[in-house]
Amino acid sequence: MKVSKVIKRSFLAIFILLVLFIASLVAIPYLFKDELLLTIRQEVNANLNAEVDFSDASLSLFRSFPNLTISLSDLKVSGVDSFEGVDLLDAEAFEVTVDIMSVIKNLPIQIQSIGLQKPKVHVMVLKGGAANYDITKPSETVAAETDTSSTSFTIKLKRFTITDGEVIYDDRDGDMYAEILGLNHESKGELTLDVYDLATQTTMESLTYDMGGISYLTKAKIDLDAGFLIDMAQSKYTLKENNLLINALQLKADGFVAMPDGDNIDMDLSFQAPGGDFREFFSLIPNAYIEGYENVDIKGQFALAGNVKGRYNEAQYPAIKINATVKDGAVKYPDLPLGINQISADLNIDSPEGDLDGMFIDLARFTMKVGENPFGGYLKLRTPMSDPDIDTRVKGTIDLAEMAQAFPMDATKGMAGKIIADITAKTRMSTIEAEAYDQVNMQGDITATQIKYPMEGYPPITIEQAKAQFTPNKVIIDNFQAQLGKSDIVASGTIDNILAYISPKKTMTGSLTMRSNFFDAGEWSSSAEATADAVSPTEATGGPDSPTVDEAPFDRFDFLVDGKIGKLVYDTYELNNMEVRGI
Repeated sequence: MKVSKVIKRSFLAIFILLVLFIASLVAIPYLFKDELLLTIRQEVNANLNAEVDFSDASLSLFRSFPNLTISLSDLKVSGVDSFEGVDLLDAEAFEVTVDIMSVIKNLPIQIQSIGLQKPKVHVMVLKGGAANYDITKPSETVAAETDTSSTSFTIKLKRFTITDGEVIYDDRDGDMYAEILGLNHESKGELTLDVYDLATQTTMESLTYDMGGISYLTKAKIDLDAGFLIDMAQSKYTLKENNLLINALQLKADGFVAMPDGDNIDMDLSFQAPGGDFREFFSLIPNAYIEGYENVDIKGQFALAGNVKGRYNEAQYPAIKINATVKDGAVKYPDLPLGINQISADLNIDSPEGDLDGMFIDLARFTMKVGENPFGGYLKLRTPMSDPDIDTRVKGTIDLAEMAQAFPMDATKGMAGKIIADITAKTRMSTIEAEAYDQVNMQGDITATQIKYPMEGYPPITIEQAKAQFTPNKVIIDNFQAQLGKSDIVASGTIDNILAYISPKKTMTGSLTMRSNFFDAGEWSSSAEATADAVSPTEATGGPDSPTVDEAPFDRFDFLVDGKIGKLVYDTYELNNMEVRGI
């Protein structure tokens, strides 16, 4: 009997201890909640030039026992000054796991993991380089407000996660734009060691990337598993086992990136597409990767390999080599009557370390045939920055109606018209500028007839006819006739130095004569409003550092303009007999 009483009392004592222990797990977070929230707000206000707010905060020991998890609901980091009204971060939840003993003993709080749920990140870089992510106060300012000898936080991060995130990267200084939807990411590693392994998994439902007015990826699906060996002392990041899937294209990469100082980035990276199937590459073409892509009949071989090696900084680029080939390509969508055949390409890009003027682009051939219309040519380009030296031939017919019957184009149903090209150009820009036209081989023309290009959300566009004639001294644009919604346009003109288009350092010159009986600017206001929505409020109101939206596209054109509009309407405004002349 005595033994059973001892056992009962022992179990009762254990039960009471468990109850007290669980009660302490519930109580401790609330006992230290005010202290933690006060610390968070103080640190944020002392270190950031931004407005930080959150609707609520909670603490828990159950999620990551024996550590403490702090959750901030509806966390928002909003810009100030030039970026007022732009949210750098707007997250449904922000979770940080910290060492509970560092809180209890009033030691610097050790952060072990960070998680973001449904974050919306909007990065913006203005002309001149000002960026809304540069929100850390200068060290002298921080030093004046806080004692840096005993900071309130230390990082011992082992895990970082993003769940269902959205990212916009709008770099107007570098002319780059990226949008990521459905971002999920997880990183694991001992991030406090000087040298450590980092394992990452990343998926994106949609990635769009534009640079210099060229769309490189449109709503591409991304799946990346990658390992990194990170040497913090040397600021060196080495790729380990990795696999990248962009739509259906599989890529492998190898090499490292190092940042020896604040001005230079050293790299030696190589990549290749190991699959060899043209189906993989074709999935990158905008609109090609549709639901049921696995049922599209695609034939052909594809090869891609490249290397980027050297130093990058404001004055130089690393050496770049890229080789890509397509052979015997053919595509036939099951629900479309026509196919695309005779697809081939052979591209080599070789740019030595230094500036990009040493780059040589050799597109030895490109061909395709849609329906009964072949299209193809070649291109060789040297010294693209200082004195574009071009050797090219383009010949063929593009029937837009047939193209719509061979390739999925839901956004442009009703597309029609023909573009016929036969152009030869073998010269360099300095030869044209010197007016040595006997040494210039530039001839041929491009004609377009009855082009209909409907786009969702825009008025219908019809180009009744247009012709560009290439001659040794200029390109002559003759008899351009178009109907843009309700607006009619007739135009003609010349381009004196067409090769200047290739170099971002050159300005195109020429003349333009335009006539319109009636122009309804209100039809295109939705496009202007969409552009304005992408601009920060400070820019829209003409802040001191804000570039105008229409400034960049026209700063490389120097044209003599002669324009007349019989009647121009916009909203409730009406202007008659408008005339514009000048440069």
